[in-house]
Amino acid sequence: MVLHVQRPLPDGAVLEARFEDPATGAMLVLQQPARPGRKGYKFESQPLSGVEAERDYRTEVRLLAAAGGEVLESHARSYRSAVDQTILPKRPRD
Repeated sequence: MVLHVQRPLPDGAVLEARFEDPATGAMLVLQQPARPGRKGYKFESQPLSGVEAERDYRTEVRLLAAAGGEVLESHARSYRSAVDQTILPKRPRD
C-alpha cells in the first residue's frame, strides 16, 4: 500500500496501515511516523497465505495524533482477489 500526502501532517503524527490477514482474519498493523515534507509512505505486509477468490479483504489507513493516540482521520477499503491462492505454485519458478 502506498499513501500520498495531500496536505501537511500534524507534528508528531503517525500513519497506520491495517491489512486483514487472509489466514487468520486478524488485522496486521504497521506504523510509520509522519515526516515534515515527505509526500509518500509505503507499507508492505509480510507474505500472506490463505487468499480466497471472490472474498473481500479489508484494509484501513489511519492518521493518529501520536503512536497509540487519537485517530484524526481514517479511510477503509476492501480488495478482492479473482484468483484463489491454491492454484498458484508453491514457490516462484527460476
